Amino acid sequence: HRSSLIVAGLPESLTHAADTFLLSNAIRDLRGDADRPRAMLVNVSRYKAVQRQVHDLLSQAVAATRAAVELHYAEAGTHHTVIRRIQLRFEAEYATTGVTWPEVLQQLPKAISDVRVRLFNSDTDKRLEEQDEHWERPARMIAVGGDVLSRGLTLEGLCVSYFYRRVTASDTLTQMARWFGYRDGYQDLCRIWINAESADNYRFATDSIEE
Repeated sequence: HRSSLIVAGLPESLTHAADTFLLSNAIRDLRGDADRPRAMLVNVSRYKAVQRQVHDLLSQAVAATRAAVELHYAEAGTHHTVIRRIQLRFEAEYATTGVTWPEVLQQLPKAISDVRVRLFNSDTDKRLEEQDEHWERPARMIAVGGDVLSRGLTLEGLCVSYFYRRVTASDTLTQMARWFGYRDGYQDLCRIWINAESADNYRFATDSIEE
């Protein structure tokens, strides 16, 4: 796409990924990891104007989900559309992780109350440098960005990743693969959304390295 792209809305797959990240927070809390950081990566464009639009839309979506959960999670037998959507995501991704949906639902409001969506790009980097400030990295964060993320910004506790990048150079691919580091205690919760072409490029790079 071009830098002038107008992002009219979020694809369903990104909504699924964000819901999965919210669920992973609740499950990690239930496992006793409440004090450990966790993150989600969203890297879908190298254009800052597009990144900003994705950031704004995702911030609104997460806020709406958080509000719906807080208002309706305690309703017995609730069939609220957002609650039901998240339940279906739990059943699709995490039904075999050793916790039940009622347990996760009760933990969810507290687990996602501090989740923040943050934009990381060169404009943000420059502004922070001018103001002699540092990155604000919430303990529970969805990071939206492009090249700054591709250069290897550390996202501690990375659990869910959603990216669409047309990259074929093996050195760039392996640099991006550094996102997926240590996952002690939550490896079974990690999920990635990636297109088939990028997955094939990763396989080719892996085969080359092993050879």
